Amino acid sequence: MVYIERTINCLEMLLRLMLRTTRINIGVLLLCSQVSTITTKLLSLLHAL
Repeated sequence: MVYIERTINCLEMLLRLMLRTTRINIGVLLLCSQVSTITTKLLSLLHAL
């Protein structure tokens, strides 16, 4: 029984870590997409000039 409890605890910790990293990854992806859209807009403005 103790072994099962330990494995469950390990799985819980892994899940929490995965959730944290996915949140960070999503934030980074959002930032990257925003930056890319801003750069494309700036480039189009420069080309317009």
